[in-house]
Amino acid sequence: MSRRVQAFSDGPRAVFGCASRSLAAAAVGVAMLSGCASKGLDLDSLAVDTSITTSATASSRSRAPAPDAERLSDEVSIRNAVSSANLDALRDGRLYWANPDTGSRGEISRIVERREEASLCRRFTVSRESFQGVALYSAEVCLAQDGSWFTRAFEAT
Repeated sequence: MSRRVQAFSDGPRAVFGCASRSLAAAAVGVAMLSGCASKGLDLDSLAVDTSITTSATASSRSRAPAPDAERLSDEVSIRNAVSSANLDALRDGRLYWANPDTGSRGEISRIVERREEASLCRRFTVSRESFQGVALYSAEVCLAQDGSWFTRAFEAT
């Protein structure tokens, strides 16, 4: 009994001394384990597996690519600019357009108006500056019987 009383009579030093030795042993164990874990992966084990092959079905290969939504939106902006232009009032025969929805812009030039059968058409050249780059197109818009304008041609040159 005196021995048990002796251990508690040493006070906090005996209790904390034991705890600090346990903490030091745990820290050494964690350090040793982290060394093992860091050696477990190397760059070769992270390489991409190129042995996987994929194939396309015949129907997916024959499908036409999806239309470029930004370009279609720009075509509408260009058509609206050309169809609403007063050709007699244009300075230098140039018309500038911009599409705030796509951020594209450009210049319309060489607008020629002509009548084809019962419809009025305007043929022109247009530049398109977009985030994909700069391109030049040859285009034509025509007035339909119902009074709306439609794009008849829009081709890269």
